[in-house]
Amino acid sequence: MSETRPLLASAEIRSAAAQVRALALRGAQAVLADAGPDAAARARLREKYNLIPARADLRTLPPPEGEFDPGEPRPRVRRAALGPGRVSPVDIDASAAVKLFRPEVESVALRAQLTREPVWTSTELSRSSCTARRLGASVLGSAEVVLGRIDLVALAPEVRERAGGSASVPSLRALDAVHLATALSMAADLDAFFAYDADLCTAAKAEGLAVRSPM
Repeated sequence: MSETRPLLASAEIRSAAAQVRALALRGAQAVLADAGPDAAARARLREKYNLIPARADLRTLPPPEGEFDPGEPRPRVRRAALGPGRVSPVDIDASAAVKLFRPEVESVALRAQLTREPVWTSTELSRSSCTARRLGASVLGSAEVVLGRIDLVALAPEVRERAGGSASVPSLRALDAVHLATALSMAADLDAFFAYDADLCTAAKAEGLAVRSPM
């Protein structure tokens, strides 16, 4: 069961029986999420934007080692005010995603907001962004667990073209330009863009995205 440990909280790996119970609960939660009223809407979004489906539900992600967990019940998922059977995704930049697997000052506030959202997306280059941050092999394993719970947006030609032709002020690093171009490719449906990098947030706001940086 050692390979399952990155998916579980410390209290859930004290024994083999505890791991089995925890994994069974995770499976039940995943089945309920897939059978929920938003399942069809999520499927339509994945088809529309060629999303690489998440392998698990981000709301079941345990806090990173060292992060204070207040132990409060997870908030109910917020449905976007778009009418029956419709949901809006939020896009998560690497500067935000890293706070989900490495405890930082904003981690708890970010997690609290994200658990209210029905669909989470990020560019498929998020893995490269995390690697570029020199997080270390052990933390990168946790990063894979987090990214496995987010729908990843394939790097389509139009996204590359938009990122390459970006004239943002301030100018953006290449990976940040891709993150922004990815979010803009979904702007018609996107509810919010979660990021903490100052230049990226400025550029995203200039493009009309609703930027969130929970503190």
